[in-house]
Amino acid sequence: TPDGLEGYVSRYNSNESKLYLVPVNGTEEPRQTEPEPNLEENTAEVKEIKFNEGTAIGIEPNTNIEQVKKYISEKNLGDVEVKDKNENMAKDKEKIGTGSKIIIIKDSEEEDYTVIIFGDINGDGKIDSMDLFEMKQHMLNQNTLEGVFYKAANVTKSDNKIDSMDLFDLKQHMLNIKSIEQK
Repeated sequence: TPDGLEGYVSRYNSNESKLYLVPVNGTEEPRQTEPEPNLEENTAEVKEIKFNEGTAIGIEPNTNIEQVKKYISEKNLGDVEVKDKNENMAKDKEKIGTGSKIIIIKDSEEEDYTVIIFGDINGDGKIDSMDLFEMKQHMLNQNTLEGVFYKAANVTKSDNKIDSMDLFDLKQHMLNIKSIEQK
């Protein structure tokens, strides 16, 4: 071509969450036509958390614990502690995931809420191929999802079962076609 472009090469960004096609010419290294996006993870604010009957929903995937604590503090709900799905105290920079416990302490009263992030079936705070694997294992009766992990797999929320529609919506989310609502 007139500008020396000979083709494209695929490159992942530094945390391998996005794949880019980068134009190349025959004499130099691949060049990017746009600056790489800000790769700092977990920068979105928590918009709303619904605490109801011992569960906490509304938290988006890839949200870190620090953001959840900030939200609870701004709403003056009380002091907060967070434990991971294995009941260990979680660090602020860690992702909050399905099965994590939010403990709110106000006026010497303690209330525990178990987090459900729809689509985060393995409780790591992300929606990825491991969650797809867990859902398929359950659908093939090779593994049984229970409790909040079962609820997290019911991404359509239209019924109380895990079926092909949940699998379809999970794939749509992973392909950035349609986000799973966290309401």
